[in-house]
Formats: sequence, structure tokens, C-alpha cells
Amino acid sequence: MDPRTDFRASGYLGATMVLDFIKTHNDLYLEMVKSEQLFFFALSSIQVSHFLNIFFYLNESDLSVPPQMLKVRSKRMGFKTFANLLERYQLRIVSVFHGACLEYLFRATEFYGSKLETNSKGSPISGSAWAMDQTKKYFSQLMAMKMADLNEAKAACEYLS
Repeated sequence: MDPRTDFRASGYLGATMVLDFIKTHNDLYLEMVKSEQLFFFALSSIQVSHFLNIFFYLNESDLSVPPQMLKVRSKRMGFKTFANLLERYQLRIVSVFHGACLEYLFRATEFYGSKLETNSKGSPISGSAWAMDQTKKYFSQLMAMKMADLNEAKAACEYLS
């Protein structure tokens, strides 16, 4: 196996997000790599970066996007939210999104990792593949929110922690 091939889809963003996550979420990173549930941190991080590249139209061309991934791209409201956040926080916001998705994926994998689920066609898929599908849905729903709703959700999360 050549690790360079893992970065083809996510490019520089994938490598940057792996390093950034380790630096900014070190305790969570250690929890992920020491988990009893097999969680492939680097591969999962690259997969999340690839998803964000596609979701926010950050890839170089549509030719590099697998056809089944075109349907998970951001809708108008999600892209508008992203543009507003990008204007406020520059590229740091991508790191925040990456961290949120990676943690969601980890928690979902912990819960469903050893189970077999079924996809929308009724075919069995592994729990980790199902967890990634759930992460994509979670993020799509999050980005469909208006800025006011995001601020309200953020305030509620801060209140609860």
C-alpha cells in the first residue's frame, strides 16, 4: 500500500486536516487511536476531508468527483451559510467542520462499528460505512440551517457544556 494514494481525493486539505486535528483535539485523537472499536483515524480524517472538498465544491473539477457523490453536494442554503462563515473565520472554519464530522463519525462508529446495517436499497453495509453515511447526512442537515439557527444551536451547545 502506498499512503500517497489515500491523499489523492482530499489533496493538501486532507494532510492539513489530519495534522490540525491532532494538534487541536489531542485528547479526542488519543481516544480515537486507543479505542477498542477499530477506528482508522488517518483514513477516516482523509475521508471526511474528501467529503468536505466535494460538499463545498473545493475540488478542482467535477471529473474528480465520483458520480454517487454529486448528490451529497451542498444545496444553496448550505453553500450560503458556508460563504458567510468563510468570510468571518477564513479557512479555520473548514477545520472546525472537519473536527465536528470526524468526532461524529467516531462516535457513530463506536456505536455501530461492529454491526451490519442496510443501505437505502436494502443491501447490507458495514457499520463503519453506515456511520460515514450518517455523518454526511448530519453535516448536510447542519449546513442547511440558516445562520440564525446555527447561532442558536451553538448557544444551546455552549449552555449544555
